[in-house]
Amino acid sequence: MVYDHMVKVNGKYYQSGEDVPEITDMEENEDSLPFSDNDIELEENSAGKKYTKSDIQRMNKAELQELARNSGVESVEEMTGQELKDYLLSVFGL
Repeated sequence: MVYDHMVKVNGKYYQSGEDVPEITDMEENEDSLPFSDNDIELEENSAGKKYTKSDIQRMNKAELQELARNSGVESVEEMTGQELKDYLLSVFGL
């Protein structure tokens, strides 16, 4: 399945437009959600804020790292500030 937004399936993040494997081993149980409460809170927080290119260019490295983590990047400590900016600008389509 292809989504128009980032999704997390079985612990792996998929960017919009990527082919995401179907979830076949889900139990039909209310207690088995494909995401955690933390993921829901993250989506609500990030959905309300629209970033501009200027916003991202003005951010310091710690802010960029936090935003990248919220976007699904796991190795943000290894990225430079410019790499983080370039990545985030491409993710947000700016």
